[in-house]
Amino acid sequence: MEETNKEKTQYLLTVLTKADRDADKAKEILLREGASVSLTEPLGQRELAHSVAGCHQLFLTSFTFTVAPESLKKIDEELRQETEICRFLLTRWRLTPEDKKSAGKKKKEKKEEDV
Repeated sequence: MEETNKEKTQYLLTVLTKADRDADKAKEILLREGASVSLTEPLGQRELAHSVAGCHQLFLTSFTFTVAPESLKKIDEELRQETEICRFLLTRWRLTPEDKKSAGKKKKEKKEEDV
């Protein structure tokens, strides 16, 4: 049975890794499970308030992707088993990457108008 876009849902995956290149492991898992990654945002190294996996500085990367909801359990299990990924957050995403960019511009324009 062939999947249609109506059967797929958009999600946001944010990962914390010890090395910047380790975020590629998360992308590999997504692609292996049939996800279509529409946006990858490497957000750089971040100083953490609390230690995660014994580290106070980790790399933050976000992925916006679409996949069939049935694949989420397998993605979650594989992300948990990946030793290079210290923490991750997987959420359903309602905005498209283009909407996200334009929302940021609108906020900036509104701030300038208020000044």
